[in-house]
Amino acid sequence: MRDRSELSAKFVNSPLRELDQRLQNGDSLFWLSDRELVVGDAMLCRSVLANENGAFAEQSDFFRCCSGFLQPRERQRRIARDGARLLRDFLAHSEHDPLAVIDSTLASTQTYPDAANLLMLKLLGPVLVAPGSARGIERLLQRIVERTILRGASPRPPRATGLLFRWRAIYLLASELERRSRQPVYPSRDILDVIARHSGQDVAAEDLAQVFLSFVVAIIGFARSPLAQTSIGSETVGPGQQVIVCPYLAHRNRQVCENPDRFDPGRWSQPGAGKHYLPFGWGEHRCTAASLSVKFITNLLGVINQSYKLNYRFRAKVPCVGVALSPPCFELTLVRGS
Repeated sequence: MRDRSELSAKFVNSPLRELDQRLQNGDSLFWLSDRELVVGDAMLCRSVLANENGAFAEQSDFFRCCSGFLQPRERQRRIARDGARLLRDFLAHSEHDPLAVIDSTLASTQTYPDAANLLMLKLLGPVLVAPGSARGIERLLQRIVERTILRGASPRPPRATGLLFRWRAIYLLASELERRSRQPVYPSRDILDVIARHSGQDVAAEDLAQVFLSFVVAIIGFARSPLAQTSIGSETVGPGQQVIVCPYLAHRNRQVCENPDRFDPGRWSQPGAGKHYLPFGWGEHRCTAASLSVKFITNLLGVINQSYKLNYRFRAKVPCVGVALSPPCFELTLVRGS
C-alpha cells in the first residue's frame, strides 16, 4: 500500500489519473489521507448522503459559508424553496429567444466547455443578478465566472491573487445584500433578492454572500463529517475525519456500466440504473433545482439539434478539472440547418 501522504500529494497534482487507477484496480473505498476516506460505491454514497442513522453532521454543500454552514436549517430550506420557485418562474416567462442567444453567443467556431458556460451565463445571468442592479454587481458576476469557471488560455493566478479576488467579491456581495435586506423587493427579482429576504440579526452578510457564490459555482464532490465512530463498508471513521462521496467513481463502476468511458446518456434510463446516478447528491440535501436543470438543458439541446448541424474537433482527451468536472476541450462549429 502506498503511503497516504504520497497518495494525497499525487491526487492533488493529478486527481483523475489517481481515480482512473482506482477504477482499474476495482477500488471503490480507500483512504486519501489519514483524515479523508473516499467512497465510490453508489450504494455506500447514497447511504452516507441520506444519513438515515444520523451518523454524520447535517450539512448542505450548497450552504457552506465563512462560519461553517448557514444556520438554522430552516433558513436553508426557505432559500432553496424560494430560489427554485424563482428559477421555475424565470424559465417559464423568459423573454430570451434561445435561437437568437445561441446565434449571438456561439457564432462561428467556439472552444468548449468555455463557450457553453458563457451561453449559460447569458441565459441564466438575469435570474442570478437582475438587470439594473447596483453598479458593478453585474460585472462582478461576469468576473466570478471568468475567474472560477472558465478554463481560458491564461495560467491560474497566484494563490494570494485568487484569495484577494474572492474576499473582494464577498465584500461587494455582502454590501449589496445588506442594502437589499434594508429595502426588500417583492416579488424577488433575482437570487440576491431571495437571499436578502432571509437575512437577519443572527447571520453575517459575508455568510450570505458565500451562499450566493454557491448558486454560481458548481459543487464537484460531497464531504461529510462523522459525529461518532461509524462503519463505511469495510472501513471505520470517526470525529475529526471526513468521508468524501465521489460521483466520478460511482458513475464509472464497471460492474454497473458497460464501457463507462463511452458517452452514453441513455445508460441512466435503463432499469435500476437511476440508483447509481448521483450528480446532484442524494437525500434531503440533494440539489433543489436538479429536475429544473435537467429539463432546461434537455430543451436547450433539443433546440440546438433541431436547428443546427454540428461539426466538432477534440483538442484534448481527458476531462477538464476545475471547480467542476467538464468534458475534454473541443472546438464546435454550429451551422444553421435548412
